[in-house]
Amino acid sequence: MTTRAAIAVKRLRGRSRPGRRVSAARAARRASRGLWRDAFQRLLRNGPALVGVFFILIFVLGAIFAPVISPYDPTFGNLALSNHPPSLAHLMGTDLLGRDEFSRILYGARLSLQVGVIAVVFGLILGVFVGALAGGAGGRVDAVLMRVTDVFLAVPGILLAIGIVLWAITFAIQRSGTRRPDAEEPSSAA
Repeated sequence: MTTRAAIAVKRLRGRSRPGRRVSAARAARRASRGLWRDAFQRLLRNGPALVGVFFILIFVLGAIFAPVISPYDPTFGNLALSNHPPSLAHLMGTDLLGRDEFSRILYGARLSLQVGVIAVVFGLILGVFVGALAGGAGGRVDAVLMRVTDVFLAVPGILLAIGIVLWAITFAIQRSGTRRPDAEEPSSAA
């Protein structure tokens, strides 16, 4: 009997009525349902997780269907409607410039979703490339890339993001300050 089947037998025996034995075949079938099905069954039994999934679905559907759902143009402002409270015409009210808050939130969710998807895709591409390079090259290349990865993993995500942004700003300022006056811009050289 495999380890998974043995664990499943113990779980099922604990749930069954006293005196009732669970067969190893039934436990093996239960153990081999698959990782995704087991994860889905756990999700269905977890109430707070279902609430979270519900809100994520609302967010994603609102972002995808923002042009259809949105009652107003998110950039159009009417100063006569400045800072109006929520009403039937403006579900979440208006801002200082008279723009509909509900429309702005829907389109903001759309932009946030796009940024998140692009960041994940970029991270996956970079991770696969660097991982393949390290695994294929081996030796010193693997050791150096693994130490660089360990440094990135040791730094909290928000500090890493702030550091990358600050690096880019500092780079641009330093580059413009130390550039030779006689150097031509690449775009004007043509």
